[in-house]
Parts: sequence; C-alpha cells; structure tokens
Amino acid sequence: MVISSASSNLEVCAGVLALFALQLNSLPPDQQASVRYLCESAPSGAPRLDSFVTCLWGTALSDLGAGLAPQSGQMVARFLGTTEELDPRDIERLLGLLQRLLAG
Repeated sequence: MVISSASSNLEVCAGVLALFALQLNSLPPDQQASVRYLCESAPSGAPRLDSFVTCLWGTALSDLGAGLAPQSGQMVARFLGTTEELDPRDIERLLGLLQRLLAG
C-alpha cells in the first residue's frame, strides 16, 4: 500500500505506523528500547500512537536531516490530524498493530 493513495484514514495511519516500525528496527537496540519505553508509558489511545510517530520522526530528522522529502513531513502531519478523527474501534485496531510492532 502506498500511503498517499490510501482510501481511508485507518489505512493512512496503519501505513505510517508500519513505515515507522521499519525506522524503529533500524535503530540500535538501546534506542529501540528507549522508544518502546516512551510509547508504552504514553497514555493509551491516540496519544500513544502520536508519541510513537513523533518520536521516530525525530530520529529520522536527526539521522537524515535535509535528505527527507517535504512529503514526509506532510505524511506525519496527516497522521497526527487523522488520529483524533478516528473511530474508537479503529484506534483500538491501531493500538493492537502498534503493540505487535513494538514487540519486535
């Protein structure tokens, strides 16, 4: 699935989570553990999803800096705007996905 052509907000969010899970897996183990701890400590629901994405967005910015396309920032902004609009059942689905992604 290409995130920009996703047909629903749920697909957009799932795609962004999966993309940032790849970023998480590329980090050294101690940084992965820090991200996992932060996400597990965040309040459940949209705040937990948002903390995962913004934390990994920050690592991408520090690692890649100017190499990131402007569209990547738009994707993160769309994710953050979308999570608040999702149905609570969709939030629970995404939290389940996030839990699996964090489990490694």
